This record gives sequence, C-alpha cells and structure tokens, in this order.
Amino acid sequence: MKPTVEDAGQVGAEVHLLEHDGSTLYGASLRVAFVARLRDERRFPTLDALKAQIADDAERAQALLAG
Repeated sequence: MKPTVEDAGQVGAEVHLLEHDGSTLYGASLRVAFVARLRDERRFPTLDALKAQIADDAERAQALLAG
C-alpha cells in the first residue's frame, strides 16, 4: 500500500531488480516469483529511513537467493 509515500488505498507490488544492468524495461513483460517475505509493511518516519530499509532488504534478498 506504500504507507510512507502515499495512502491511496491501492494494493500493488514494488519489485527491485538486483544486479540489473540498467537497461530500460518500459513496455516489457516480466514474470515475478515470490521466494520469501522479507518484512511486514510499515510506515517509515522519513524517505531516508525507507531508503535505508530498502537497501537492507536488498542485502537480505541477495543472501537469501545465494542459498
């Protein structure tokens, strides 16, 4: 629901591509598979706090996917 950024009441999924080369993917179809839940949804006090949490989440995801 993105409680830190907006409270529009819309459910969605935000996907971060780890180790992506940066090429544009606009208009592309992607298949996403859920492997594990990293954390529960919560509101962060600032965008910087959210960004720091996303960085931690990315590190945890890489470790989890590495096996």
